[in-house]
Amino acid sequence: MATNGKINIEDIKEVGNKRLLDSVDKIVFWIEYQLEEQEKASLKNNMPPFRCINLSKCIIYTDTTQDGKPTMTNLYLLAGKINCIKDKTNQESPFHQEVLLPFVCEDSIIY
Repeated sequence: MATNGKINIEDIKEVGNKRLLDSVDKIVFWIEYQLEEQEKASLKNNMPPFRCINLSKCIIYTDTTQDGKPTMTNLYLLAGKINCIKDKTNQESPFHQEVLLPFVCEDSIIY
């Protein structure tokens, strides 16, 4: 099971019908957990894996500030902490982050 040594599935609380992901560690854990579940489902059903970053039915926010002002959740917080979101800021690239898998957030709240 996905674990980063700090977070486990019991730490992901439900609010209504949505999972509360209120820290970078919880977001990273949830993405890793969902990828593992996708892999298990593909093996069980004897099908090729469909891998995506699935943040559906989640409330996603991080309590961060920049120059003393609150900032909304941003990919730069996840880049480099998980293999499917790469940090490109120190490379000769017009992009700051690269997302390597489809990104799904149906019925989610992001702030």
